[in-house]
Amino acid sequence: MEVTVSQSEIFQTMEGKYRETDILEGDWIDTSEAISTANPYFEGETIKNYWFGLGKKDEMLVWYIKCDYEEKAPTWVEINALTGEFLRTREGK
Repeated sequence: MEVTVSQSEIFQTMEGKYRETDILEGDWIDTSEAISTANPYFEGETIKNYWFGLGKKDEMLVWYIKCDYEEKAPTWVEINALTGEFLRTREGK
């Protein structure tokens, strides 16, 4: 299931054909802490919206945070979901 939140309101929910995955266990950080770590990497641009995903990468639990802008390609920031440590950024869809 995918849930879209905009301006603190649930904007859209969507069920799709997602591949079955293992349960993501752990005491991961909340999205508010993850966004505090990620915000400096969004370069002070006007933000249209955020997207949050939680998954595993190389056995590490990771928050994937995408920031959409009005005029340029989105930026992705990856955060260790257990420690809050910044991992990397990338540009694109």
